[in-house]
Amino acid sequence: MRRIAPLVLLLLAAIFSPASVHAQQSDSLRRVVLTDGTVLVGTVADENADPIVIMTRDGVEQRVPRSRVKEITALIRGKFHRVDPTRTRLAFAPTGRTLGNKGDFRIGTSLYIFPSVTYAVGDRVDVTGAAFYVFGDGGVGILIGGAKGQLLESESADVAIGITVVAPTASSVDFNGAIAGLPYVATSIGSDVASLNLALSGVFGGSLGSGDFETADGAVLSIGGEYQISNSFKLLAESYLPIWQGAGGAGLIVPGIRFFGDKFSVDLYGVIGFDNGSSGAFAPLANFALRL
Repeated sequence: MRRIAPLVLLLLAAIFSPASVHAQQSDSLRRVVLTDGTVLVGTVADENADPIVIMTRDGVEQRVPRSRVKEITALIRGKFHRVDPTRTRLAFAPTGRTLGNKGDFRIGTSLYIFPSVTYAVGDRVDVTGAAFYVFGDGGVGILIGGAKGQLLESESADVAIGITVVAPTASSVDFNGAIAGLPYVATSIGSDVASLNLALSGVFGGSLGSGDFETADGAVLSIGGEYQISNSFKLLAESYLPIWQGAGGAGLIVPGIRFFGDKFSVDLYGVIGFDNGSSGAFAPLANFALRL
């Protein structure tokens, strides 16, 4: 198992090398879809202007009112690539991207059946909520809330900061307002087609009832990536490495695949745990998401 993590990192480095990313971003063409279904391909001086000015590939200038524009997407190497509707995360780890348009809404399930929702309160600010239930003696419910704000958006990199807060609840156990939080910064280097994702998260926990909170002496580093094979299929991989004293070689590796359309995605992946080079349990999991 000790050999797996270096091999994963080497594979990611080969796929998402700066030379590869630069080649993918070298084309500045845009695909502009109008509300009547018309598709225009060319360069766009300012995507936020009104009207949108499009210089088509045959040299004709088109001026289109912003209200008639349905979407603008990049052409990479002269080819249209469908945008992943769940581009804000890999399997678990956050990316440097947000939903992108104020008012966008995504619903889904995590870990097979548990609901989650994400809402864009601004073009660069998302909020998320989810709920889980751990079956067993007494049963424990887990409520999750989060927020993410994008600091940088460009053709070659996206950077965001955020926080995820977890609160357990149960009818038979008094958790005294216990919560745990993970503030993080996430960076996605590359394009929607191929990117390297880095996320660094701190950890704190405490009780709302007592007002006492403590931070962990360390952090969790996530390294992952994605590679789009077609307009409906991509490969995903991510790893989690605790970086505090005493953590040793513990961590997680999460490989997976994503099938997606314009509005939906289905993730199939596995979670592989390891500790000091020894393999641990393997769990197959699935996610579904629908963007409204």
